[in-house]
Amino acid sequence: IIGTFIYLRVYTNRINRRLRGELPAGGKAMWSPLRFCITFAAVFALILVILLSIFILAANAAGGNTDNWRCTYDFRTQEEIAGTYLAGYSMEENPGFLRYEAEDENFRYTAFLSTDPFDEMHPGFLVFAEYIGKTELTAYEMQSVCGLVTPSDPQEQGTGSGAGGGTPASVVCFYGSIDLFEGTFSGTYGLFTEEDFQTFRDAYEEAFRKDRMVNELDYATITARFTINFDAYAEFLSGNTEIDEAMIFSAISE
Repeated sequence: IIGTFIYLRVYTNRINRRLRGELPAGGKAMWSPLRFCITFAAVFALILVILLSIFILAANAAGGNTDNWRCTYDFRTQEEIAGTYLAGYSMEENPGFLRYEAEDENFRYTAFLSTDPFDEMHPGFLVFAEYIGKTELTAYEMQSVCGLVTPSDPQEQGTGSGAGGGTPASVVCFYGSIDLFEGTFSGTYGLFTEEDFQTFRDAYEEAFRKDRMVNELDYATITARFTINFDAYAEFLSGNTEIDEAMIFSAISE
């Protein structure tokens, strides 16, 4: 609009000068304002498309495949699994999955990692965390479950999610899907006594007044954590015989 307005002023001024005889007769005629407007808009749009294309290509080159990978996950207790599609998966064996195990003094972990290509209709991994501690589970007031995705590229950000409250469950299943993901997934399961929970509540209220955050798992009596290394698993599937089970799946209890 601005370009056409300026051109219209120049066009009108030239016509007036010619009518006053200030310009010689003949010569190359100027475009009409309408023709100029259409041509100018088309050229301007073409330049914008070229610049935008260059910007997109540069952004993709700088960012790699960050928009292509996915690692989604969730968790359910054994009671919550009943009646869902997860009920079709066993803690003993699942076709199309490789089984991994780990155990500490409080938990037994059974992991299943899919050997099939990415499929939105089926999980890419399942991890059953089963409580086997000596203390009765009824001694704990609350559970807190958290997952963390950590990409191998330090410039990419991971994602976390938590769910607290309710009666602690003897088995919690972490499950999710992965596609073109390079990095690790860690799941954490915390158990709180009544005293732990009250201490956490006090710390939370104090932090809230100071506009700060607290990690509830820091107040748990037992914190169990497992990690799946998808980079090592991909190498194993590609035939790297130097990758052992501990490099793919590991667990600790704190």
